Amino acid sequence: MDENNLKHLTNTSRIIQGQNADIADFPWQVSLRTSSDSHTCGGIILTDTWILTAAHCTQGSGYTIRVGSTNRNNGERYQVRRVINHANYNDGSGTIANDISLIELSSSLSFGSTVAPISLPPAGQLFESASCVITGWGRTCGTCGLPTILQKLNTLALRNTECANYMSPISGVNLLSSHICVHNQNSNPQDGACNGDSGGPMTCTISGQTYVAGVTSWVISSQSTGCLPNYPSVYTRVTSFLSWIRLYVSGV
Repeated sequence: MDENNLKHLTNTSRIIQGQNADIADFPWQVSLRTSSDSHTCGGIILTDTWILTAAHCTQGSGYTIRVGSTNRNNGERYQVRRVINHANYNDGSGTIANDISLIELSSSLSFGSTVAPISLPPAGQLFESASCVITGWGRTCGTCGLPTILQKLNTLALRNTECANYMSPISGVNLLSSHICVHNQNSNPQDGACNGDSGGPMTCTISGQTYVAGVTSWVISSQSTGCLPNYPSVYTRVTSFLSWIRLYVSGV
């Protein structure tokens, strides 16, 4: 497989065909910031001191977060105490495994209408064919800059067998049970996640309760055009890491 076909969703890609979102509808959404206070990835509030994100987003240092604002450059800024990357994170050929990390904050978040945690899903919940939402500040087209306003996209969770079928034209892609995919196969095929959305949430509502089902991880891309939204977007499946999360985060 051409190594350019498998691509993290870092700060050079997008939510394609998304709509402007209100942070009050997604108060768990975080902007992960570089040392220069630039948006680099998304994140997900689990408690007042713990943020969930993707391990490929936290391979550096000097991070902070911003919360509570639809505008990615506003919101209250918090310092990071430590980052815990999954020990088995692997950015290898053909797959990206264990792409998950935890961020502990130096001080507690103040919860309100625009800053709030999201629930972890029940063990064993597969979210197959569930209606879900992805959110982020990633690019809205291949040559666009990052949007100022948070974007959202309603989408569908796939069975992994369905996802593998969509990926089959790309040789060498290895989809794992710890991945979960979304794709609007029955509507506009040109929508999905891309860079800048990494580490952000895929949320699904089951029986009136909203859970974080996935952490934005990777897509198929080409060297010339970037992310290819006609293929599913791939997320780290949160239920595969519940025990790992609870090693560090109590009360979730």
